[in-house]
Amino acid sequence: MPSPSPNGPGSDAFWSEEEWEAYLAAHDREASRYVDLVFFFITKYPRPLGGSPDDLAAWRESLRRFLERQGWDASLNPLPLLWTKSEGRGPDAAARPFDTPDADAQLLPAIPAYREATELANEALDWAQQLHVREKDLDLVTWCSRISQIPAYIAQGHQIGYARDSIPGNVACARRALRAANESLDQLRRRKRKGDAWRVAYARFYEPLYELRNTLGAYVQDLRSRADLGID
Repeated sequence: MPSPSPNGPGSDAFWSEEEWEAYLAAHDREASRYVDLVFFFITKYPRPLGGSPDDLAAWRESLRRFLERQGWDASLNPLPLLWTKSEGRGPDAAARPFDTPDADAQLLPAIPAYREATELANEALDWAQQLHVREKDLDLVTWCSRISQIPAYIAQGHQIGYARDSIPGNVACARRALRAANESLDQLRRRKRKGDAWRVAYARFYEPLYELRNTLGAYVQDLRSRADLGID
């Protein structure tokens, strides 16, 4: 983790998006490690498809304990697979504002970009874990990891906040999510003829991933508009 610059949080000056981007880059290696650990876990212990809510809750708890044994901290590396589908979805939660730096983390699933990204990541991982082991090449694992990072980046930005001094960091995270979506789309295009698994992945996920990319682009612009208004 880099040392805070003179323009960092808590100083009189605010970090720009680019300064936040450089600061966040130090987390990339660690964040990627946990995404890879998630994929390792679900390959060995698949999610209980068609199981009861209790079965899924038990599976998530096992995943959480596994990650914590590897040093994972939910406050530093939020992961979408550990959210329940109903978490934060009620009308009261959805109606509450996101314009305070200490916004409740349970409001996160009410953000359309996060919800769309999480649902797509879960669907992609569910599909990939059912493939034969011979089809799970390194490129496919990398693609699944990149898809999983998209909602994690949005969650990281939400945690940074929406106050005037912190929203550039939120924008930087949203930009990273958008970049991950573009890279995932490019990977699908380049490998769609590589084999049966990639052909299916292209046919099944290209269009929803393209739509998610557009949602993320709009989300970045919305956050920047809020930053330009300078509203705490």
